Amino acid sequence: MTIKLGARFWAFSRLASDTRGVTLPLVAVAITALIGFTGLGVETGLWYTIQRYNQSAADIAAISGAMEQSGSRAYFDICALAENAAKANGFNVAATWSCPTASPTTQANCTGLASGEMCVNNPPLFGNYAGQSNYVEVILAQQQSSLFSLLWLPNVMIDARAVASVPQIATCMVALSATGTDLEYKGSGHGSLNIPNCAFVSDSTDQDSIDLQGNFDIIAGAIDTAGNYSIKGAAGTVIPPIVTNAPVVADPYGTVMIGTVPSGACAPNPDVQSGSVTLVPGTAYCALTISGGTVIIPAGLYYLVGTSGEGGSPGNLTISGGAVNGSGVTFVLTAATGVSAAGTIQITGGSGILTAPGANAGLLPPSAAASGGLLILQDPATSANSGSNIITPGCGASALVLTGAIDTSLTADVVQGNPTSCSGCTELIAANFDLTGALYLDTSNCAAFDVKTDTVPGSVALVE
Repeated sequence: MTIKLGARFWAFSRLASDTRGVTLPLVAVAITALIGFTGLGVETGLWYTIQRYNQSAADIAAISGAMEQSGSRAYFDICALAENAAKANGFNVAATWSCPTASPTTQANCTGLASGEMCVNNPPLFGNYAGQSNYVEVILAQQQSSLFSLLWLPNVMIDARAVASVPQIATCMVALSATGTDLEYKGSGHGSLNIPNCAFVSDSTDQDSIDLQGNFDIIAGAIDTAGNYSIKGAAGTVIPPIVTNAPVVADPYGTVMIGTVPSGACAPNPDVQSGSVTLVPGTAYCALTISGGTVIIPAGLYYLVGTSGEGGSPGNLTISGGAVNGSGVTFVLTAATGVSAAGTIQITGGSGILTAPGANAGLLPPSAAASGGLLILQDPATSANSGSNIITPGCGASALVLTGAIDTSLTADVVQGNPTSCSGCTELIAANFDLTGALYLDTSNCAAFDVKTDTVPGSVALVE
């Protein structure tokens, strides 16, 4: 038998060098990868769409929970309202999931959620507001199975998270009269009340507890009334919307008493028109009038009691000019024997600063903590004075800056002046307010002076 090796080697060589048909398996592999990546791209877009829908559901759920929390409701109520909001906005809650009776307290409670489960936390467990009780956190989880990209990614878990809160806005104007108009403007020009960081609150249940006539703007952190309001005349800006039928608030200094008034005849009225005068702490003055000069008021308590007997007059506090400087001071306007009512406050000018005692250093009973931050108190045990107080909170070096609370719970306050921003703290508490011109107030720095304020709910907002 003869073996022709040359022919056989030639056949193998030809086979090895023949590349026909190689393209087909390469194309098959490439098409598989191409289809996979195309499917992954398509499904990624779908997953992002689902995530946006779930984020909207989480946002509304957090807002709903925060609104429930602001009403001091139990955790289960907060969670139940958040769950209902999530369902109403397209999130499919698993049939096996329900709100727990208490808010989760460890991160393990909200990691590794199964599809259709949610986590409602008050306070939040994660993020910038973790541990803060007036915030509500909602986390939603939804598993989405893969179709085109099954080869690389069988399924994905789509999470959405939101945090919301109803901020508590500190008051800077509290009108305590239960009837009548608590906030009124009837000016002929343009008036404004600019209190963007604090709230106006009216305890009046009347239909026109807030009565604005003419061209008037309000920008506030919150505007609440126990009654209703009336706005007439030129269209003005009112931000935010007025909350009607709101709960009444109490006088934050309602427990404070005037203490023991020094006995004997009152010291004559320091009627300062020029020169320099230093007051004496602990003195009961008949009145105080400053129209010029310089008045130094050392830290301490000052009573204005009026003159008694026939022809007696109330102990008014009147500042229309001059340079006034006092830190850590409290004025008490009360009535001497035979005087029908406490005096009025007439602050219409001047420069300098009057600052109340701070850091729980109040000077009146029942305690330093209760009376801290109180600058002027009109004795609530006397009958209301027939005349209104006129108060002009100043701002800047050329004005008299009033830092602290001015409590005239029985008497109306006419408030005017200071249209510009001024960092500080002025809290006005009165029976009602009559506004003239433009007024700016701020309580953002009240904590530094231990000024007592009420709080009311602001507008619910997403924060994360």
